[in-house]
Amino acid sequence: MRRLSLLLFFLGQFFICQGQDSYQTLLKATALRTQDKPGEAIMLLSPVIEKAKSADLYCERAEAYLSTGNVEKATADFMSANTLVSGSGLYGLARCSARKKDITGTIRYLEALMNSRFRMSEPEITLDSAFDDITYDSEWISFWRKEWYKGYEKGRWAVEYYLNTGRFGQAEDEYSDLRSLYPDTETEDYCEALIDIWKGDNSKAITILLELTDGKEIDPAYLYALAEAYEKNGDYYSAAREYGRLIGDEVNDASLFLLRGEAMQKAGEGGAALKDFEFYLTLYPDDCRALALTGKILAAKGDLFKALPYMNRNIELNPGKAEAYSDRGDVYFSGHSWENAISDYSMSLDLNPGNGMVYLNLGVALINNGQSDQACSFLRKAYNLGEKG
Repeated sequence: MRRLSLLLFFLGQFFICQGQDSYQTLLKATALRTQDKPGEAIMLLSPVIEKAKSADLYCERAEAYLSTGNVEKATADFMSANTLVSGSGLYGLARCSARKKDITGTIRYLEALMNSRFRMSEPEITLDSAFDDITYDSEWISFWRKEWYKGYEKGRWAVEYYLNTGRFGQAEDEYSDLRSLYPDTETEDYCEALIDIWKGDNSKAITILLELTDGKEIDPAYLYALAEAYEKNGDYYSAAREYGRLIGDEVNDASLFLLRGEAMQKAGEGGAALKDFEFYLTLYPDDCRALALTGKILAAKGDLFKALPYMNRNIELNPGKAEAYSDRGDVYFSGHSWENAISDYSMSLDLNPGNGMVYLNLGVALINNGQSDQACSFLRKAYNLGEKG
């Protein structure tokens, strides 16, 4: 019953998304812009904006205009966004002013941003290349001398940064300082959950994050962390549900569909996963991870001929990537096309001779192809690399 209810929730989220034309337009426009097609993004957005005024759509078109170098039109769109939703265009206006080397205007917009609900973190702002030309200006330096952020905010950024860069010891030290200075705060709880996920104590992290996500104004980072904790704990339906909540909130992050699809695939719901992968590929048709995942699902369903074009495209895009060949080898393997599987696994091992699973699969493929005498060395290598199967 629990599995059925979660699946129904997931399907409900999928069909809600299908009905949100402006959200899909936002995702598609962002995809076009980030794939160096800002002109196409502008053409896509303009008629939709005429029908449905939206701060998010105005901001995205402004970003596309900035990518083309049209600062004036970008400024106008950020202004329109800010009129619709107060504060939503401030950061964009600061970036436009910086492009025009208007340091006074840049600082004015950033000061307003800091007092709005849309304020950005210090690392996000200081690492933004839009401000590169003004970073040595005295007004810019004076702006950053002010205490815009609380100590616990800076502590959170440090914990996140150290965990993302694999520096767990430093993350723990930073968290210890945070806990001693700001105990029983939401930020301290969130950072504790991140540390727990890293340690593998996912159940504890889930308990903490469930309390943090029980409300109306929820930091999206909490939902991402909760979904990750569920997935690492083997509760793939619940992970998919949390990714679905973010999609339902129209977070402008297309990778959510890839993440939700992977969770559903692990839960054994290949059909639902395939819908998410196929939608993602309409946005990023050359994404290698999505191509491989889609091909594998189709192969698992027995649709070998439908699966192979995805794998072939992946290899075409990544001729030097070992995983592209081993992924296609897996498709051939599932279809009992042993000679083709042997060829792809061999190519994969030429590119990366340290993958034990590929050695194992190659050995099994050789056995099934009547070449048992050649399989032993590959199986022995797989065993030595830790593949006890």
